[in-house]
Amino acid sequence: MSPSRRSIGLFGAATLAGAATLAGAAAMHVDWLAGGAAVIPTVAGRPTFRPGPVAAAGVAAALTAAATLYAGAALGSTPPCCHRSARPSPSPASQPPRWEGPSCR
Repeated sequence: MSPSRRSIGLFGAATLAGAATLAGAAAMHVDWLAGGAAVIPTVAGRPTFRPGPVAAAGVAAALTAAATLYAGAALGSTPPCCHRSARPSPSPASQPPRWEGPSCR
């Protein structure tokens, strides 16, 4: 078994754990958006803050996107527009390198 094949299992498990954590945080924000009070810190029985619906929806969307990217990375998927790193193609020394990779157009 190649070294890269051995490391995929641990990387995948850790990345899926991160995706699950982010998905749980997104679910908590969706609960707040629906009017729930799950895990809102309190002081003397009063909530320390009241998350607004726009903020809760925005954070839930961002956390869901991050969880999706984490899960995709764990499963070996590469999102076409999220990663701008690519390999330069061989080109003559007089010209700048042309980039091969996904395009976001």
